[in-house]
This record gives sequence, structure tokens and C-alpha cells, in this order.
Amino acid sequence: MAVSHPDPIPAILAGRPRLPALLDGLTDSVVRAPSALPGWTRGHLLSHLEGVALALARQARYAPKDELIDPYDGGRPARDSGVSPPPELGPWP
Repeated sequence: MAVSHPDPIPAILAGRPRLPALLDGLTDSVVRAPSALPGWTRGHLLSHLEGVALALARQARYAPKDELIDPYDGGRPARDSGVSPPPELGPWP
């Protein structure tokens, strides 16, 4: 039995322009600066955001078919490598 959910598309479309506006003008020094999370740079956060966004997009592609899938193609090992920061940022804290 399919579960009915509210349509997320309006909220997604409304929020979509916010991120590019926040990212506009970032410099290497700003991205490498510490974030509010202990041990995490802003770059770590951006890398994590990208990985999670890709995983959620993958799930969203399958949701209309009522298919439940792992967020990451390849399961947990793919997740671990999928949200890893670029080597120049260093490992997760």
C-alpha cells in the first residue's frame, strides 16, 4: 500500500536559489576556515552537503515508483566514500 505524502517540490523550488546565493563569492580561505562544528571546516560542511544532496536525489528518483533503496548506490561503503571531503581538506574530524 502506497503512503501519501505532501508534494515536496514547491518547498524545494522555493529554497533552491538560496544556496547559490550563499556560496557566491566564497574564497579558499573562507572555505578552509573553521565552522561552528568543532573540527569541521566550512569545506567539510560543503562536501557533506553535496554528498547528502546526491543521496537524497537518488532516493527521490525512485520514490515515485514506490521503491525503497539505499541512499547511496553501493550501500554504506559508498556512503562513506561519497561524503568524504576532498583530500586537500583533510579527513573528517
